[in-house]
Amino acid sequence: MSDRRLPEILAEEEVDRLLLIVPGTRDRVKLSRKVIAQANQVGVQHIALLSMASVDTAESAFGSEYVAIERLLKKTPPYTIMRIPLLTDSHLLDIENPLKKTYNILTPLDPDVKFSSISARDVGFAVAQIMFNTHFHENKIYTFAAQPYTMREFASAVNSKTGCEVNIVKISLKQSFETMVKQQIPDWQASGINELYGEINLGKYIFGQEKHFQR
Repeated sequence: MSDRRLPEILAEEEVDRLLLIVPGTRDRVKLSRKVIAQANQVGVQHIALLSMASVDTAESAFGSEYVAIERLLKKTPPYTIMRIPLLTDSHLLDIENPLKKTYNILTPLDPDVKFSSISARDVGFAVAQIMFNTHFHENKIYTFAAQPYTMREFASAVNSKTGCEVNIVKISLKQSFETMVKQQIPDWQASGINELYGEINLGKYIFGQEKHFQR
């Protein structure tokens, strides 16, 4: 959809609340600024943002972008910010030979370091609850995450569920980068994802504890 059509669409549909899901593009801060301004222009009463859990790590590539987007949104209340970590579902994309009885999960993550993630299903449920009841969540910031776990524990859970042997195959961050590039993920995005992996390996990627909820 062209952003030039957005104001008239919002007005025609009488949209009173808007969920902003930031695209994985280099100009996402600029795009977010446009959408927020256009939504305010036509009288949208509440904007919710799906942000990232590690937004406080402003020196990271992704962190600095989401810091900027959150600041833009906070200037135009009422708003709700929902911060989420990596999706648990993404681990399944790292499985090699998924049709065999042995699964190899290729990952640059230390198999014994705990970290946070969340399932796409849980994100959808939380977002739906907030968007249907925005008046309860005005000008609040939430961080949603499942109980922290290690990749070894994840492999064990997959084994229990499927009955298949699951192995963690650790690869380097360089190999991780090369794999993502082969999958046609842009270099800058692959570097940003590797930064998150680096935070996990340092034990700095645990969220959803009490201190992360701002009410």
